[in-house]
Amino acid sequence: MAEIQHTVKKETWKYLVAGLFMVGIIMTPLVQISEEIDSKIITTGAIFILAIFLWVSRVIPASLTAICVIVLFAIFDVITFEQAASGLGNEIIWLVLSVLFMGLAVEKTNLDKRIAYSILSFSKGSVRVILLNLIVSAFLLTFLIPNAVGRLAVLMPIGKGIIDSMQKEAGENIGKSIMLIVTYAPYVTTVALLTGASGSIYATGLFESMVGYSWGYLNWMVVMIPLVLFVLLALWIIL
Repeated sequence: MAEIQHTVKKETWKYLVAGLFMVGIIMTPLVQISEEIDSKIITTGAIFILAIFLWVSRVIPASLTAICVIVLFAIFDVITFEQAASGLGNEIIWLVLSVLFMGLAVEKTNLDKRIAYSILSFSKGSVRVILLNLIVSAFLLTFLIPNAVGRLAVLMPIGKGIIDSMQKEAGENIGKSIMLIVTYAPYVTTVALLTGASGSIYATGLFESMVGYSWGYLNWMVVMIPLVLFVLLALWIIL
């Protein structure tokens, strides 16, 4: 009972703080610190602080918080609604969404694990080939799972199973090598594809706004995949 009351009080405080932030945002148009600082600057800062608080506290779902930020910018005339929502029409956003849906389907059907196990079946007990096949699996999973943590979640139990079955014969070094590959390779491969990580999306947006160059999915692959393959090959050679 005491735990329930503590949880209720904690949630109440979250809603109270969120309400105070909203009152502060409503009052910001009336605040004038100096002639050089426009009230819209203060309103923008207040909205961003509110968004960060809502994301951290999880008073409402993160997706709803994002929508609220767009709406608040329009309501308080910081920017127009068209400008605030313009990023949602970017083709990269829909590309990422489609890959996320595909990744969810892959995970539900265990296709990712089947691919990884199929690749490892070619190892025939060779430690070097096992390490190489783990790296290849991490690279191929990038096309199916647009999330490094998701790829790590697939490879970790596979790597642990290999360690448990081979550590007595091959020694402790195989365990260290496999753990390095399983934790490092999924993050190296994030830059291989435009949909491999959220940072790639930000990079394309920055390129388009500052340089005027729009990255395509194929263009990004042509530039980044050789670099990723070089790093992965170097990782395999070092291990």
